[in-house]
Amino acid sequence: MRGICKLCGIDRELRNSHAIPDSIFNVIFKENSGKAILLTVDGRKIDYTSDSLDTKQLCDICEKKLNHSYEKYSINLLRNSYRNVSKESEGINFSEVDVEKFMKFILAIYWRAAVSEHESYRGAVMHEELLYKNGAEKLRLCLLENSKIPASLFSVKIRRLRDLSGSFSLQTLKNLIVTPFHRPYGKDEKVSVNFVIEGFYISVIMPALSDKERRKDMVLYAKGNQFTAGYVDALSIPELKETIRVMGLKIRMGHSNVGS
Repeated sequence: MRGICKLCGIDRELRNSHAIPDSIFNVIFKENSGKAILLTVDGRKIDYTSDSLDTKQLCDICEKKLNHSYEKYSINLLRNSYRNVSKESEGINFSEVDVEKFMKFILAIYWRAAVSEHESYRGAVMHEELLYKNGAEKLRLCLLENSKIPASLFSVKIRRLRDLSGSFSLQTLKNLIVTPFHRPYGKDEKVSVNFVIEGFYISVIMPALSDKERRKDMVLYAKGNQFTAGYVDALSIPELKETIRVMGLKIRMGHSNVGS
């Protein structure tokens, strides 16, 4: 299928593109007989699915660009392939890393979800202030040109999910995919778009936090070389807790059942 690539804007043959990387789905599919547990929070929907939520979105050149520039490095980072991760009392510490590259990986997932036509990504909204400031176009150019992140527009935060009730194993949390949902952030009308991959709860905050807020909230710093993914109880996140309760998802150490 030919069409206009959403990243480079050129009329080319389009590939089956994935906002949440296909490599994340593939590992889960392999471990779970070709199925993943997909939580669509805004629609209060839970499915076992073999759908990797792909749409015709990017050309082959741009797919390879995002994979080479951001995705491969960042997924290996989350999977501890570089051996630069340590468990601390407050969370998982990543040291000697390219934080800017990792942030662009997160922002690429958000941007691709925001411009996707797949219904599962309708929760990837953009703050009104960013729409006024042409934030989507600025982010597109940042990803296309591998240029500086528009720091006044976006902040990125990452936390490691855990379950204090003992109902969820870490492996089960890693096998959950939660598609983007949004909520207010803080007291000054900011918004966060949130999703779950690889057992991490990730937030893109708009507009960006101030330096003081960033330090307080453990937000990633593009010029840094380390960050900490603080622990967060999965059931302390209202949207996840409510979705699990409403849909009757029961998870017991390594296997999952939908319904009760």
